[in-house]
Amino acid sequence: MKNKSLFGIILGAAALVLAVSPEGRKAVRKFAVKGTGAWLDIKDQIKEVTSEFPSGQMGSKREIEDPIPKEI
Repeated sequence: MKNKSLFGIILGAAALVLAVSPEGRKAVRKFAVKGTGAWLDIKDQIKEVTSEFPSGQMGSKREIEDPIPKEI
């Protein structure tokens, strides 16, 4: 038997479970929906927090891209 990575074996087993198990697909679907909902909540919270800053407080676009000015 050739060397097989543990990750590949786990991935293959997970694919097999999803292919043959309706309960497995249902669990993955629930996890995906909850994960997506959590991601959208976090995104909204970040948007709310950053909208509270005055526009000048966050810094200019140039300062964000290159915070250390290059002087010759």
